[in-house]
Amino acid sequence: MSALRGHLFTADQKAKMQEYMTAAVEAAGSGEEMGMDAVGAVIVDPESEQIVVVGHDFKRGSHPLHHAVMVCIDLVACGQGEGAYNYEKYLACRFSSPLGMPAMPKKPDSLISASDMTFPSPKSRV
Repeated sequence: MSALRGHLFTADQKAKMQEYMTAAVEAAGSGEEMGMDAVGAVIVDPESEQIVVVGHDFKRGSHPLHHAVMVCIDLVACGQGEGAYNYEKYLACRFSSPLGMPAMPKKPDSLISASDMTFPSPKSRV
């Protein structure tokens, strides 16, 4: 088996994985600089092998669900004209349209600024 010999991926595939991981690590660093957990994530279009979304954790901000993967999922929705949050102040969090697919315009009136979201502490929910 090639996997047992360490030949599961080609050199080109390994280089692409390194590119993806580097983008996630850079996003994590940007989040850490803002006082967030150093966690980054990317979403890759499997057809074009291009990074579509880069995001980082900011659950220490005002919303407990803003971990890196959920941010990326919402950024995909934003890129399709939906999404719930505005990530303008988080410069490392971004959507890039896959090749041949135009990015959908955001609906500014429906977006909520991520920094405006607040939730009661668990102690206050009695």
